[in-house]
Amino acid sequence: MRAIILLFFFLLKVNVVTATNHPYSDRSPFYELGEEVENEIKITEKYKFPLPPGKWKMVLYSHESVDTPYLNVKQYVLLNLVNGNEIKEAIVIAKIHTGVQYVNRVDWYVVEEITFDDEDEGGCYKRPEYNYLFLYRKGFGHNCLRIAGKDIAKKSIHDEPEDLRFNRELRAKYKFPKVLLESYHSFYSRSTKPEMFVAQYYMNSKFLGAPALKGDIETSEFHPFNIDNHPKHKKALAEFVNLAKKRHLDFEKFADAPTKMKLKLGISNNLKQKKTNKQNFVSQLQILEDLYKKGSLTKSEYEKAKQKLLKN
Repeated sequence: MRAIILLFFFLLKVNVVTATNHPYSDRSPFYELGEEVENEIKITEKYKFPLPPGKWKMVLYSHESVDTPYLNVKQYVLLNLVNGNEIKEAIVIAKIHTGVQYVNRVDWYVVEEITFDDEDEGGCYKRPEYNYLFLYRKGFGHNCLRIAGKDIAKKSIHDEPEDLRFNRELRAKYKFPKVLLESYHSFYSRSTKPEMFVAQYYMNSKFLGAPALKGDIETSEFHPFNIDNHPKHKKALAEFVNLAKKRHLDFEKFADAPTKMKLKLGISNNLKQKKTNKQNFVSQLQILEDLYKKGSLTKSEYEKAKQKLLKN
């Protein structure tokens, strides 16, 4: 039995090594590099990912087979720039098609190698540098939101063109801060669909009112060990966390996350809340009109109650 298990992992390793990084295309079928995009980005004809307000510049695109021959990955990198080349925000969006062959092996790889055991990316498990981690995990399925600071230059020894933080060309062309605030969103559930979705939002903290950072990620004011000593940075982080939670609601909707897998983030969907408020207003206004028509309210009383309702 031991020999069979060792043989399985040897064959898996061979497949991983021999099939790593086979590019299909470095050009998006929908956009040109340098093109500005607003409102949403089309990943495929079926999947359109919502973008935060502003103009987003398409700077990288890749479509390839990564790490195993059964994972087909499409990835976009977009930047929100100010003053020509200064980074205000950045987004990395990936759709990973896991296919229908060798299901158990692929699912094991997605969960153990990509999501929960990826030292370079951090993974979806507790680490000392994470400010927050929200996680649902059952079997091979997961829903993850993590929030932390990211040191852009830390991995400069690498040169992976499809990765925002690794890419030397991007760092030379655009003005990056030492540390960006990052929210990492990932979802996978084969019972929902054979697709894994990942979105990484990065933000320059100075646009949240935080003073300039004095150190790298280990000594940063945003590090969990330091944040309580820096109230302005703590306030900026709280604003970013609130933004990340709202974005995760949109992310879950995009990924068609079932209700049982949704994260308990302690916030409600603003659109749903606005719809509920509008319904309550219409209902209360109808009650006032009925009372007025029945003579239970004078015209003066009706107008006064109506104005009060409008103000609220």
